[in-house]
Amino acid sequence: MTTQIERTVVEVVGATATEPLLTVREVARTLSVPVKRVYELGIPAVRLSTRSLRWRLSDVQQWIERRIKR
Repeated sequence: MTTQIERTVVEVVGATATEPLLTVREVARTLSVPVKRVYELGIPAVRLSTRSLRWRLSDVQQWIERRIKR
């Protein structure tokens, strides 16, 4: 059975080391939501290991931009 987290995780190949990778707490703080909610939002994540996810700053910013009502 595939979990929500596994479906939203994308593999990043050739990512540059210059772009910041954020922890779940940093993303939660940026969005002003609980840590648990970050996993439910569907923001693409980078899997560093079996139990370690990080989010690219640019992906979080794009996610926010797509939700701005104009």
